[in-house]
Amino acid sequence: MVHADFVSRLKQGLIAVGLDPGLYSGHSLRRGGCTLCFSAGLGIVDIKLRGDWRSAAFERYVHVPSEKIFAAARSMSDYVNASVN
Repeated sequence: MVHADFVSRLKQGLIAVGLDPGLYSGHSLRRGGCTLCFSAGLGIVDIKLRGDWRSAAFERYVHVPSEKIFAAARSMSDYVNASVN
């Protein structure tokens, strides 16, 4: 499916559910798409390929939940504590 077809179907779907299609574009779904891929466990290379990005700009779109950030910090802390003891 090419971009124009996707946007056309998106707008038809928005109309079908009673939303104003003028408020949305294909770009509107980038953040959600990145976050979904990240949450599903895709690596950054896969996310980049899936979104057809040529740069690392997609990283700005990925929303990482606070719980995941805190869990990473706890893991790092646990590792350091285990190394010291």
